[in-house]
Formats: sequence, structure tokens, C-alpha cells
Amino acid sequence: MRIFHRRSAVLAVPAVIASAAMTCHPPIKSTLNRPPTAAEMAQLCQAPKDLERRDPFHGVGGARLAPAPHPTFTFKAKDTSGYSPGYDVEELLRQIRTQDVSWTTRLLSRLTQKQKRDAFRAAAYPDDVARRFIARLDSKISDGLKLCVSP
Repeated sequence: MRIFHRRSAVLAVPAVIASAAMTCHPPIKSTLNRPPTAAEMAQLCQAPKDLERRDPFHGVGGARLAPAPHPTFTFKAKDTSGYSPGYDVEELLRQIRTQDVSWTTRLLSRLTQKQKRDAFRAAAYPDDVARRFIARLDSKISDGLKLCVSP
């Protein structure tokens, strides 16, 4: 059971993809030949109407959906396989809700194969290693989509 190592790898992939997407494109340039007007800029942002009710500490779900403040992690084994050694622990999976897996899986399923290859290429993974990671990621996405519930 390599919970910590696998979860770290799965969480790292979106970060790598986001980094690649931000660094592998030409600079964004305005199509205007002048500075935008105040009215044009106002279209980009809307002030929140319910700011007083928002919880900036706990986020959208509030304290009810926050992770346990002091979870107990049960050490299972040291994981020395793969590229990044880690630890197999039990508590991590207890905190992940089906809705969280569903939401993350739906987001990851929107990535194209080219985007995944580009992300691993940007992280300097050899092609054969990237193919194995992508195949495993695709398998996990497929498993996660089976859990999907309506948002």
C-alpha cells in the first residue's frame, strides 16, 4: 500500500501541467491599440455581494467540511520504491470524500493526451517514464469517473 507516494504523484501532475501551460505559450498581448477604458476593465471583475457571509479561513465549505485539525496518521511502512521515497500511512484516505475525487477526476479528464505529454516533457521526464505515468493517470481517471456524482 503506497498511499502517500501515489497521492503525492497524482497531486504533483496538475501542478506540473499548470506550470507547463503557464511557461510554454507566447506572451499574452492585448488586441487593443490603446489602454482599456474603466468600463472595459470593469467587465473583468465583479465585486462579491455576500462578502460578509464568506469564510476566508475555512473556505467555501466552512468549518463543517474542513479537514480534521489534528489527524492521527498510522505509519504502515516506509516506501523506498519509485523516484521519491515516502511513507505509507492510513489516515490520508479517510479524509478524502467521494465528491472530492469526483470533482478532481472530472477536471483531470478534460486534459488532452498532448497536454499530459507536454507537462511531463516540461518536467524533463524521459518519454518512456512519462508514458507509464500517463497510462497510470488515465487508468486512475477512468476509475474516478466511475465514482462521479452530480456536482
